Parts: sequence; C-alpha cells; structure tokens
Amino acid sequence: MPEGPEAFFLAKMIHNNFSGLVLQNVQILAGRYKKHGPPPGFDCFLEALPLTLNKVYKKGKVIVLSFDKDWNIISR
Repeated sequence: MPEGPEAFFLAKMIHNNFSGLVLQNVQILAGRYKKHGPPPGFDCFLEALPLTLNKVYKKGKVIVLSFDKDWNIISR
C-alpha cells in the first residue's frame, strides 16, 4: 500500500496525464486476479466499456479513478 505522499503524487500524475481519455479494454496480465479469477463486478465493468476517465483523486492512502456512467476503480 502506498503512503500518503506517494498516493498524492500518483493520483496527481494519473489525473494530469490520463483524465479525459477513453478506456476501451481491460486485460488481466498477472497477479492475484490472473491466478484466482477476476474481481466481483469485472464482467459488468467490461460490458460498460468504453468509459471516459473523469477524475483521479486520493482519500488517505486510497486512490480512486472515477469514470463516467458512475463507475469507479479503487486502489488501496
């Protein structure tokens, strides 16, 4: 888990470089979701694509990527 200043830097960098862009597809390439299967709601998220990234912000050590159509990805 990132510390507070790291979360702030990452959220700001992602927001400045990627907000307004459209997410077309998501692939799980490695990690726990490759081994144990996708997280709950992943299929619904894929069906909602394409989504525009509206805002990226942090709350404590949590980074939130906010998309249109009321979709959010929370990284903790």
